[in-house]
Amino acid sequence: MTGFLALFVGLLAAGMPVFLVLGLCASTMFMISGQPLVGFAQLIINELNSPTLMALPLFVMAAAFMRFGGVANVLVDLAAAWLGGLPGSLGLVAVVACTLFAAICGSSVATALAMGTILIPAMLERGYPRSFALGVVGASGTIGIVIPPSLPLILYGIVAEQSIPRLFLAGILPGLLQAVAFFVWVLYVARRGKFPVEPARPLSERMRVMLSALPALLVPLVVMVGIYGGFVTVTEAAALSAWWRSAFRSSSTAASTGNRRYPSWRLVCAARPASC
Repeated sequence: MTGFLALFVGLLAAGMPVFLVLGLCASTMFMISGQPLVGFAQLIINELNSPTLMALPLFVMAAAFMRFGGVANVLVDLAAAWLGGLPGSLGLVAVVACTLFAAICGSSVATALAMGTILIPAMLERGYPRSFALGVVGASGTIGIVIPPSLPLILYGIVAEQSIPRLFLAGILPGLLQAVAFFVWVLYVARRGKFPVEPARPLSERMRVMLSALPALLVPLVVMVGIYGGFVTVTEAAALSAWWRSAFRSSSTAASTGNRRYPSWRLVCAARPASC
């Protein structure tokens, strides 16, 4: 055991990636035990031969469809339409849009990347502090770690052999509480710092934006109802989610042929329209 710990600490101190350190130490211990390496390879194959593991690349594929299919813009439009008139409107839009995006794709990295490319330039254009803009988007992106369908929860459920639907159910309330805490904090900081206020939208425009975002908002409902209603497994829900977002991407691309500008950029950037 002492030699194992020394090898583990030494490899980490040498700068080797953690996954390689764990794999090398496990292989060394397996060889010292005198068992054939064929058993080690069989153990790896058995762990990878999991239908639930297929949910990870499928949710990642769905996140890619969302990022390049205009779903992020639709969610930003929706949040901007309903949060206009409040102090620090764009900061609140970032929190709400990141929460909705994370509840659809399950990836915190994809959430921060998709929302950051849209909202950070808009916030800087409107005079928000750079540290505030980066902090809000970066912190709100972490909601994707907790709120279902969270990819880390799926991976934890596979490794720890726990029920993934129960993990999803346990992550709903903490994810929503985190989003509410971010929302209140942004509102408090915006009032103290007298951040810009975006104009309020008429109810007709809000309902129009809501209807355009309805296909994207139905994805979490379809996934959760399918899983907890017993209609589909987690892997099948991931495949259904990827197909749904691919269809939404195709329809949104067909509807916006010839328009290469982000629609949400025009909605949230009002200070200097010539630069948008």
